[in-house]
Formats: sequence, C-alpha cells, structure tokens
Amino acid sequence: MILSARTIERLKPKPKPYRVVDAALGYLQVQVSPKGNKTWVFAYRENGKRRFNKIGSFPATELNTARNRAMELQKKIESGETIKTSKAANSEDKLPTVNSLLDDYITDCESREVKTIYYIERMLDTRVRPIIGEMIASDVVTSDITKILRPSVKTAPTQSVSA
Repeated sequence: MILSARTIERLKPKPKPYRVVDAALGYLQVQVSPKGNKTWVFAYRENGKRRFNKIGSFPATELNTARNRAMELQKKIESGETIKTSKAANSEDKLPTVNSLLDDYITDCESREVKTIYYIERMLDTRVRPIIGEMIASDVVTSDITKILRPSVKTAPTQSVSA
C-alpha cells in the first residue's frame, strides 16, 4: 500500500512487531511495535543478507522526510557505499540542541491548536532559550534547570497565611 500519514496513524498494534511496506518506495517500511510505536525503517541487502536501518520515528519524522532519507540511502547502496547501522550513524549525527527540541514542541503545539501557545512561546523565549537554548539537550543537568527556575521563584507572588 502507498503510505500516507493517515494510513500510518490508523495502523494498530499487534502482539508481535510487524512492518508495512510503502508501495511508493519498496525499501521504506514502517514498523509497528506491540505498544503502538511506529518507526521508519530502510530495508536493504548487504552481502546477500537482509538488513534494516532505522530512519526515525513517526510522527516525529514525517513521511516525506522518511522517503527522502530512504532515497538517499538507496543511492548510497547503488553507488556501492556501505551504510552505517543506525547506532553508528546516530553517534556521528549532530545531537539535538534544546532550541531544536523547543522548536519541534512549538510546532507540535501549533498543529494541535493549543490555545496558550503564545504564553508558552514567550516564556520559552525569555527564560529557557537564553540560558540553555544552545546546549545539547542530553548535556542539560539539574543546575541548568535551577538557573531557569530561580528567577521565577524569586518573583512569584506569595500568599499570606491567615491564622
């Protein structure tokens, strides 16, 4: 079947993982786990053995992005290059920064028409991005979060306790 975002969303989990092939590109598949997670997989042969390379997860990686990545990988194979496994590729890829993750979050909120997106974006722009925005997300530690929260705690309104 030719995959679309709608058909992928409708794929239901089964007791065992299964794959659905994209008829538009026979080497692109979406794997559905028993928990319902959907992963883009590039299928190819290397030395006569069937191999699979993870491209990304759905919906974080959109259909067009997965197709483009699969076509790039197919071109590499056709030119005789070897493909690194997803683990090796991920270690060499640029790790996401906090800013890139926040951009993805805002885009997701906008697509879901979250009513408070203006306030969320303003808070992220004034409090989070200046302090940790350029950091690699996996490098963020507790003290970094404390730097973000400390000004909020100092300026937060206090309630009087009546006895």
